[in-house]
Amino acid sequence: VYLPVILGHAYADSGVWIAATGGFIALSLVASALYVLNDAVDVADDRTHPVKKHRPLAAGTVTIPTGLTVAAISGAAGAAVGWLAVGWQATALLGGYGATTAAYSLRLKAVPLLDIFILAGLYVFRVVFGGIITGIGISNWLLAMSLFLFLSLAAAKRHVEMKSRAADPSSRRPYTAADVPFLQTLGLGSGLVASALTALYVSDTAAREVYASTTPLWAGVPLLLFWICRVWLLTERGQMNTDPLVFAYRDPVSYAIAVLLAGCFLLAGPL
Repeated sequence: VYLPVILGHAYADSGVWIAATGGFIALSLVASALYVLNDAVDVADDRTHPVKKHRPLAAGTVTIPTGLTVAAISGAAGAAVGWLAVGWQATALLGGYGATTAAYSLRLKAVPLLDIFILAGLYVFRVVFGGIITGIGISNWLLAMSLFLFLSLAAAKRHVEMKSRAADPSSRRPYTAADVPFLQTLGLGSGLVASALTALYVSDTAAREVYASTTPLWAGVPLLLFWICRVWLLTERGQMNTDPLVFAYRDPVSYAIAVLLAGCFLLAGPL
């Protein structure tokens, strides 16, 4: 949500930061509600999963009715915050996000390939949402790069799930152990495309129209490529969390790369 503000160099605009923060809180509340709904739908599968069996609904520490009640409250609160902090447009966007996510949880996650593309699209939505509520335009470069990056991470998520448990005919997951090499190819290939798009952007006139110097940005290309390759190396070794984004939040190396990437953009400076 904050990415358009950062890449748009709107650091000094307090109104933009307020809108982004309101949208961030609203989206977090709505997303939390939908994650609870997803856990309620997947509770039977999660109880046989080596990691997900410890989640509150799967472990039985929280009942499903209680979880759904909390989800309803969280979703309503998110819609209210979106309306008050940003306006009706944010609420409408959150409604579309919620409907798509609910359809994914209830049915579409059982459709091979479609589940990965929807998951990647939901991640991209968060970037687009940030741009819309702040009024900062999203470039086609950022959209394309985000799509391939999140497609890579969505494939990694499914890859980890398939490697962490034996294929279960009763599972709603649409993949089998035989699909693991395909998921690896799709995910790693998408990650490499995201890195290539970043390099193409840095060398394009579009970057020179935004940054005072594109030279520091070139250092960001191998950093992103290294991070993607590391994600997939750890995925193959079975050392990846079931969600690569959750892994990144807890990984010191990811934080170090994020700091270095931020330094590259700061050194490039706005035009």
